[in-house]
Amino acid sequence: MLFGDTEVTMEQFDGLGERAYFVLEDGSDEAPTLHVLDGQAVLTLSVSPGGPNGPGGTTAPADLSGIRPFMIEDMRTLMTKLQS
Repeated sequence: MLFGDTEVTMEQFDGLGERAYFVLEDGSDEAPTLHVLDGQAVLTLSVSPGGPNGPGGTTAPADLSGIRPFMIEDMRTLMTKLQS
Protein backbone atom coordinates (compact mmCIF):
# COMPACT_ATOMS: atom_id res chain seq x y z
CA MET A 1 0.00 0.00 0.00
CA LEU A 2 1.14 3.53 -0.63
CA PHE A 3 0.33 6.31 1.88
CA GLY A 4 1.68 9.61 0.60
CA ASP A 5 5.35 9.00 -0.18
CA THR A 6 5.58 6.02 2.17
CA GLU A 7 5.24 2.40 1.07
CA VAL A 8 3.52 0.42 3.83
CA THR A 9 3.95 -3.35 3.93
CA MET A 10 1.26 -5.12 5.94
CA GLU A 11 1.66 -8.86 6.26
CA GLN A 12 -0.95 -11.06 7.94
CA PHE A 13 0.22 -14.35 9.40
CA ASP A 14 -1.23 -17.26 11.38
CA GLY A 15 -0.23 -18.80 14.69
CA LEU A 16 -0.45 -15.74 16.92
CA GLY A 17 -3.83 -14.77 18.40
CA GLU A 18 -6.89 -14.67 16.20
CA ARG A 19 -5.30 -12.27 13.72
CA ALA A 20 -1.79 -10.89 13.54
CA TYR A 21 -0.26 -8.27 11.26
CA PHE A 22 3.33 -7.15 10.85
CA VAL A 23 3.49 -3.57 9.55
CA LEU A 24 6.60 -1.92 8.10
CA GLU A 25 6.74 1.56 6.62
CA ASP A 26 9.53 1.65 4.05
CA GLY A 27 11.30 4.97 3.61
CA SER A 28 10.14 6.43 6.92
CA ASP A 29 11.45 6.69 10.47
CA GLU A 30 8.53 4.65 11.80
CA ALA A 31 9.41 1.47 13.66
CA PRO A 32 8.20 -1.97 12.59
CA THR A 33 4.98 -2.81 14.43
CA LEU A 34 3.28 -6.08 15.29
CA HIS A 35 -0.49 -5.97 15.95
CA VAL A 36 -2.28 -9.01 17.41
CA LEU A 37 -6.00 -9.47 18.03
CA ASP A 38 -6.55 -11.97 20.85
CA GLY A 39 -10.12 -12.17 22.10
CA GLN A 40 -11.21 -8.60 22.80
CA ALA A 41 -7.65 -7.35 23.29
CA VAL A 42 -5.38 -5.81 20.69
CA LEU A 43 -1.71 -6.08 21.60
CA THR A 44 0.82 -3.91 19.79
CA LEU A 45 4.59 -4.19 19.86
CA SER A 46 6.88 -1.75 18.08
CA VAL A 47 10.64 -1.48 18.00
CA SER A 48 12.77 1.59 17.47
CA PRO A 49 16.46 2.41 17.87
CA GLY A 50 17.40 3.37 21.41
CA GLY A 51 19.28 6.58 20.67
CA PRO A 52 22.25 7.97 18.82
CA ASN A 53 24.05 5.16 17.05
CA GLY A 54 26.07 6.88 14.37
CA PRO A 55 29.56 8.37 14.35
CA GLY A 56 29.92 11.26 16.79
CA GLY A 57 26.58 10.44 18.46
CA THR A 58 24.48 11.27 15.40
CA THR A 59 21.35 9.28 14.73
CA ALA A 60 21.91 6.93 11.81
CA PRO A 61 19.15 4.78 10.35
CA ALA A 62 19.08 1.45 12.18
CA ASP A 63 18.89 -1.78 10.24
CA LEU A 64 15.76 -3.46 11.63
CA SER A 65 15.29 -5.81 8.68
CA GLY A 66 15.80 -8.99 10.73
CA ILE A 67 13.69 -7.95 13.72
CA ARG A 68 10.41 -9.64 12.68
CA PRO A 69 11.06 -13.15 14.15
CA PHE A 70 12.26 -11.63 17.43
CA MET A 71 9.14 -9.48 17.69
CA ILE A 72 6.92 -12.51 17.08
CA GLU A 73 8.81 -14.53 19.70
CA ASP A 74 8.54 -11.70 22.25
CA MET A 75 4.82 -11.25 21.55
CA ARG A 76 4.22 -15.00 21.93
CA THR A 77 6.06 -14.94 25.29
CA LEU A 78 4.06 -11.90 26.46
CA MET A 79 0.74 -13.49 25.49
CA THR A 80 1.65 -16.72 27.32
CA LYS A 81 2.49 -14.79 30.49
CA LEU A 82 -0.69 -12.72 30.29
CA GLN A 83 -2.80 -15.87 29.95
CA SER A 84 -1.26 -17.59 33.00
